[in-house]
Amino acid sequence: VQDFDSAKANFGVVADHPELIDINKGDMVKDWMHMNSIHYDEERDLIFLSVPTFSEFWVIDHSTTTAEAAGHSGGARGMGGDLLYRWGNPQMYNRGTAADQKLDYQHDVQIIGDFLEPGHPDIGKLLLFNNRIGGDFSTVDQLILPWDAAGNFPPLPAGQAWGPDSAEWRFIPSTPSELFSLGLSGAQRLRNGNTLIDVGREGRAFEIQPDGTTVWAYQNPLFAGVALDQGTDVSGTVNLMFRFNRYPPDYPAFIGRDLTPGDPIEGNPSVGLCPLDAAAPRLVQTESLPDQILVYPNPTSGMTTLESIDGSQVDVYSLDGSLKGSWLVNEGRVQLSVASWSPGIYLARSERGQTVRFSVVP
Repeated sequence: VQDFDSAKANFGVVADHPELIDINKGDMVKDWMHMNSIHYDEERDLIFLSVPTFSEFWVIDHSTTTAEAAGHSGGARGMGGDLLYRWGNPQMYNRGTAADQKLDYQHDVQIIGDFLEPGHPDIGKLLLFNNRIGGDFSTVDQLILPWDAAGNFPPLPAGQAWGPDSAEWRFIPSTPSELFSLGLSGAQRLRNGNTLIDVGREGRAFEIQPDGTTVWAYQNPLFAGVALDQGTDVSGTVNLMFRFNRYPPDYPAFIGRDLTPGDPIEGNPSVGLCPLDAAAPRLVQTESLPDQILVYPNPTSGMTTLESIDGSQVDVYSLDGSLKGSWLVNEGRVQLSVASWSPGIYLARSERGQTVRFSVVP
């Protein structure tokens, strides 16, 4: 639809047609209909398109034929190729102002559900990385969509913009500018309720708990495809990460494949932790913190010892968020057998929130 040239067949009142795309909106200089993510919701047979130059995401009906998608009827919902729903910037269909804009150059629009157990409270909600919404900071937003269980959206009343009015949940660090990426980036809800966030233009990923506490962080060590030495300052380097997702051990593509960890990616790796993490108590060598938990030997392949100075309960998790077990270290230490555990990295966490990593090797 367009309201510029009345001689054209698609001339109309843009605000009367939120189901159509105004060809004079978006980035009219280049890359007009750039799309940075496509998500297929198999359960409802819908496709979600993230269109950053419009600062919106669109929902279309996957059930249409090619012929139906070229028109305004047909498909399971009878709307052909029309937009079933759009959200983020009602200025794009002339039903709002700049004050109503909720998204700005967003990435990784997705319906939450991948790898989660049935009954998880976030299944069916929408998650995205809102890149430029704060000007100098980004957010991770979670939405509840106005659809029914079958994925049908109600008719939109005349003159109104699509809801919701705000995100159900939004992550902003205590220092907002610590989370900012002009492009790329994404987020993933994990089985344990945590959120894995990719700050794409910094090549940085980290996992947070629901209260915003960081569990662990990772820095991409590749500079223009070349591995940097461990501990190198990567600020200003080209170590972009478009997407950073976690796949559980039971992911079907892993069946029949050797998942034995290989050598470190970094050049000149140390056997301990990265020196740049030394200021973060959750990541330093535990021997330097008298109130921290200890795990030794580390790495281990048979028996290991958990030690806690304050005698608290220690929970052990695998990196997919699964709880391996809980031990009350009321005598200061406890031994446990890891002989049957899969090789990999595990996290031991005390009641006080202190965390230490340890490795189980073949």
